[in-house]
Amino acid sequence: MYIGVDLGGTKITAGLADKAGQILQKETVRTGQNVTEQLAELIQRLSAGQHITKIGLGVPGQVKDGQVFSMPNIPQLGGVNLWSALNKLYPADYTIENDANAAAMAELRYGAGRGCRNFIYVTISTGIGGGIIIDGKLYAGANGTAGEFGHVILLPDGPLCGCGNKGCWESLGSGTALAKMVAAKVESGEATRLKELAKADQLTAETVVEAAKQGDPTALELLDVNGYYNAIGLANLVNTFDPEMIIIGGGLSFNGDYFFQPLLKNLRMFRLFNPEHSIKILRAGCGRDAGLLGAVALVLP
Repeated sequence: MYIGVDLGGTKITAGLADKAGQILQKETVRTGQNVTEQLAELIQRLSAGQHITKIGLGVPGQVKDGQVFSMPNIPQLGGVNLWSALNKLYPADYTIENDANAAAMAELRYGAGRGCRNFIYVTISTGIGGGIIIDGKLYAGANGTAGEFGHVILLPDGPLCGCGNKGCWESLGSGTALAKMVAAKVESGEATRLKELAKADQLTAETVVEAAKQGDPTALELLDVNGYYNAIGLANLVNTFDPEMIIIGGGLSFNGDYFFQPLLKNLRMFRLFNPEHSIKILRAGCGRDAGLLGAVALVLP
């Protein structure tokens, strides 16, 4: 049996899986301050009465050899050697990987990437990240940080990104960036339904989609701007890697055509045209379980 753990800034989901990768049991808890203790307790509960071969963890940060170098959403783990910390609490055979890389593995094994040897996985949600599959294997890079697509600079004088640079893809095309654009439109006094549709005065990407469904012109404009910047980012990946396909997952992608139509419309303007090679742009197949399935995929034979 195997255990996969999807560690996030707000919640931790762990699952018990068989050798086929089927999730047999799953448990979710809110992320607290003592994260390593929480992880060990979750793993211990799922391991009860089972012979666990390996445990995979997908974490939202840069990881190399079990060392967490950067994890802004879980700052209490920054600089921690998670592999060592977990082994002290619950000794086991752990594999720890960036969560977007893990999700790419999930798509390779279970999702839209099955049967494909070379593809790029991009997650567009609160932030932007991804994973690179080359010849059927995850490419991690020399320092384990390949796939940090969100910090490719698209607009040098653009908005400040959480990484400290300006104009990163994440600062322009993520759900967080879209929410900031919404707030700016509302504050400017522009006639729009966005403010009245906001829940508890929280202007989010979901607010934009709901307004767009009602034909709100400002919402439709914002989704087009979002698609414009995401298309630039994807075109750079297409022109750099020449993959068989690009698979798109993450929270924004769950909004269907309201997300994908502006993206694909703009992408046609930016990518190199090669009539002999039409690259597929696909929606991720693993849905909201991508992180957990990816953590399991990390350790399956």
